[in-house]
Amino acid sequence: MTNHCMIAVAVLVAGGAFAAPVLKISPSSGFNFGKYPANQEKKHTFLLTNTGDELLKIDKIKITCGCSAADVDKKELEPGETAKLTAQINRESIAGPFSKGIFIHSNASNGRIQVVTLNGESVPLVTVLPQDKIYVGTLKAGRPFRQEFILNASEPTVWAKPKITGDIQPVVALEKLSDRQTKMTISWTPEKEYSLFRCAVTLGIESPADWKPVEISLQGRVTDSNDNLQKGQ
Repeated sequence: MTNHCMIAVAVLVAGGAFAAPVLKISPSSGFNFGKYPANQEKKHTFLLTNTGDELLKIDKIKITCGCSAADVDKKELEPGETAKLTAQINRESIAGPFSKGIFIHSNASNGRIQVVTLNGESVPLVTVLPQDKIYVGTLKAGRPFRQEFILNASEPTVWAKPKITGDIQPVVALEKLSDRQTKMTISWTPEKEYSLFRCAVTLGIESPADWKPVEISLQGRVTDSNDNLQKGQ
C-alpha cells in the first residue's frame, strides 16, 4: 500500500510540474497583404489560443514601426481560450516592399516572446526624384539658388496649388511634362544669413481622390556674401 501511495504522489507531482500555458498563433507564418495602393489601410486578425493547462497572460504587444499598429482583445486566456490580435499597416505610412514584426510578450512556456510578421508591397501614387528631403548645404546671400524635382505618378494626377511653410518663401513652379510626370522647380535668392533654414512645399492632390499631399522639404544654411566660406575653419 505504501509503495502504491508513493507512486501516486510521484505521478501527481510530475503532472503538476509540467502544467504550463502554451501559446498557439494562427496563422503562425504571418500574413502577406501582397501588392496594393499605399493609400489603403491593411488589417489582419491573428488568433491566439492557449493550448496549455495553465492561465496564459499576455504582458504586452510591441511594434517596431510607426507604420503599423496592433491590439489584442483579451490579455488573460484560460486553457482552451482564444483571443484576437488585430494588426494593421497604416495608410501611406510606408512605401515599397516591407516586412514588419509584431512581438507578443507573454508567460507562454513555448516562448516568452513570439513574433508574427506582416509582409507586402505598398505602392505610392507619387515618387519624387532625386528625393523628397534635400539638404542644400551652404548657400551665399545674394546668389540665386535653384533645385528641380521630378514627380512621377503611377496614374494621371492633378495637383493643387503649392503651399509653402518654413523660414523662407521661395518661388515654386510646376511644369506638366505628361499626365503622369511633373517637374517642380524651387527658386530662391537668399538676402541674409541663416545658421539653419527649413522650408516645406506641400502639394495637394486633387485627382485621383483619397491621397495625402506630397511634402518636399529643404534645409541648409546661408552665409553673408562677403564672408569667406573658409572663415573659422
